[in-house]
This record gives sequence, structure tokens and C-alpha cells, in this order.
Amino acid sequence: MRTEIISRGKIVPDFDKNAVTVKCIEYYGYGDTYDEAQITSKLIEEILSEILTGISVYLFLDPDKECDWMEVLSDGKWLSLGCYFHRNGKNEYYVTYNPDFADITMQIEKADYSDQ
Repeated sequence: MRTEIISRGKIVPDFDKNAVTVKCIEYYGYGDTYDEAQITSKLIEEILSEILTGISVYLFLDPDKECDWMEVLSDGKWLSLGCYFHRNGKNEYYVTYNPDFADITMQIEKADYSDQ
């Protein structure tokens, strides 16, 4: 497992609409869901601005929301990202965590991410 600590920045980078095509967005708590036709640069900019104040959202590359997603959680002080991708017949998971909670690494290593 590779660990990298990146300090929180004050600037949210500009959105590059050519970098990734988000097919569906789901907010937690609000119940808002946006399909590909509703996802505009303005909506993405609004979501990016909410990271600094707090947000809970899923961004899907798969319009059916089955795989290839990123979870973005923030309370304005901390940010947690989780990603799931299905590549070459295998599931890949990437997560961030707060190293102040030392047992999290052990929990991640022990986690069973199989579908069984």
C-alpha cells in the first residue's frame, strides 16, 4: 500500500471539461441526481466550489452507476476521496484517509472488497 500525504490547499483548480466526462452525479442528503444531459460546466464549477464548504457527492463515469465512480466527502476542513474502477476484469479501489487515525490503514488492509 502506498501512502502519500497532501496538505489541503486554498485554491480549487479550474475544471477541465476535456479531462473527464462525468455521466451521472448523485448528491447525498439532498437526493439530487443529474444525468449526462444535465451536467454542465456551471454545475461542475458549483460542485468544485462546495468542496471548500462541505459536500457529499458521487461522480460516475458509468451512466448506469455500476462502476467507475468517485466519492467526494468534505466538511470544509477535511476532504476524503474514494474511487472504484473496473479494469481488465478486476476491481480497483483507491481511498484517502486521515493518518491521525492510525487504525484506518489496518482496517483498509483487512477489508474484503470482493462481491462474494
